[in-house]
Amino acid sequence: MQELFVFSLYMLYGLIFIAIGFTIFFRDLRFSHLSIASALPTLAIFGFIHGLHEWSELYLHVYQEELMMHQTVKILKA
Repeated sequence: MQELFVFSLYMLYGLIFIAIGFTIFFRDLRFSHLSIASALPTLAIFGFIHGLHEWSELYLHVYQEELMMHQTVKILKA
């Protein structure tokens, strides 16, 4: 039961950040008068990266017993 909760939590958390990234990315900000509009593409990139990071953490959490500490696993953990 705890594995299902952890899996759902990681999936939902990563999906939320990826959705935030897509929402900002597809918004037309050319005629925006917001002072923060120039920084929003950076926030979209952060959303994509953070969402993918959470999903890679989920992968490492689910398969932690089968994965040995290979070089690629060490790179993912960094």
